[in-house]
Amino acid sequence: MVQRNTKRALLFGGLTAGLSFTLFLIALKFVLGTRLLWGNVIGLLVLSLILGLISLTLYLLNLKIAFYVFSGGLVLAFIFMILSYGSGPGAWGDLIGALAFIFLTLLGLVGGLIAQLIVYLVQKQKS
Repeated sequence: MVQRNTKRALLFGGLTAGLSFTLFLIALKFVLGTRLLWGNVIGLLVLSLILGLISLTLYLLNLKIAFYVFSGGLVLAFIFMILSYGSGPGAWGDLIGALAFIFLTLLGLVGGLIAQLIVYLVQKQKS
């Protein structure tokens, strides 16, 4: 059981990190049209690895509700970021997109942890 959970956690963490990095590159290079330097790419890689590590940890600790809410928040954050980047570089879309990405990602993480805590407390109260 633990070995199976570990393999899935590694899979989900790796997928989260890989897809996050790919979406960051697509959003910045093609949608926003920014020229990426090596420092930017390394920063995006580190951020993607952190997001993958959070996803891996939530799944590994069997916090399924927090994992799914965090994943949903991450998907919404990427959608909103890419849509706001599409408004053009002169319309403050890049700043709004980056701030919205951070806000929605943190909202998904904190909201998922709070929902997981509520479910845990309700189950503990029943038993």
